[in-house]
Amino acid sequence: MIVFFRALPANPASPAAAGGRIDYVGAAALIAGPSALLAGLVLGRTGWLQPAVLAFLAAGVVIVAAFVFHERRTEFPLVDIRLFTNWQFVTVTVAAFTAGFGVISLTSYTPTLVEQGLHGSSLAGYVPLVIWSGLSVLVSLVARHLRGRVTPETQLAAGLIIIGAGLATLAPLHDNATLLRLAPGFAIAGIGTGLLNASLGAQAVATVPAHHASMGSGVNNTARYLGSGLGVAVVTSTIDPSSPQALLHSWATPVAICAAISLAVGIAIPIYARVSRSGGTRSVSGSTVAGTPGPTS
Repeated sequence: MIVFFRALPANPASPAAAGGRIDYVGAAALIAGPSALLAGLVLGRTGWLQPAVLAFLAAGVVIVAAFVFHERRTEFPLVDIRLFTNWQFVTVTVAAFTAGFGVISLTSYTPTLVEQGLHGSSLAGYVPLVIWSGLSVLVSLVARHLRGRVTPETQLAAGLIIIGAGLATLAPLHDNATLLRLAPGFAIAGIGTGLLNASLGAQAVATVPAHHASMGSGVNNTARYLGSGLGVAVVTSTIDPSSPQALLHSWATPVAICAAISLAVGIAIPIYARVSRSGGTRSVSGSTVAGTPGPTS
């Protein structure tokens, strides 16, 4: 960490190199706010009206709101809130968050499901993840050739819809279910994830001014991690691990939530893109952000 912070002034893209300062307050708020929300969601399984649950959720909302307020006023923000006036940036950020919330959160819990619910080994618990991740890598390599042939929004939407369709097949699980029951769903989700990943990174950078490329990439990665964190919290709070049978039967609830959100966002993206284009929403690339003028369009 010491080496990292000493190297920051040498980076020409860093606030320190530009004569500014690092947004420690924004960084602290960005950590504390989502952490409080996650704590509230995880504790919610003990009762949503418990004082501790309500306190964590309320604190999370307040801190996130304070983070937005601070970022709008500080000269060198961690995240320039004005980037979110660009509908393309909003689209790719929401897509990243949805991928984290949907497929990544379910894959994170799958080893537990296989070991405790399907009575598989520790090694068998990672077979669905290998299927999902392996196909996502292969498809992302092929999907790079789609650039210029389809719009980024179409590719993002198609990826999320395929992910949602794959997740929807993961439930219900009966008492005699085997590991093979999960394979087709994770294979389909892997195809959708690969299609999505092939566009996420490039769009995250392409939808912000050139001098904010690192911020665009950072926001996209953070959105994915926040989505996966919140998704895991939802999965663990809606599933019943009290017995193998209860685990298998309750698995349908988080699957339905994650699949529905993935499908809904996938369907909404092209609609939102069409409305934004027809409305002539201004692109951030033609505006001034973070005290540095962006290129004019």
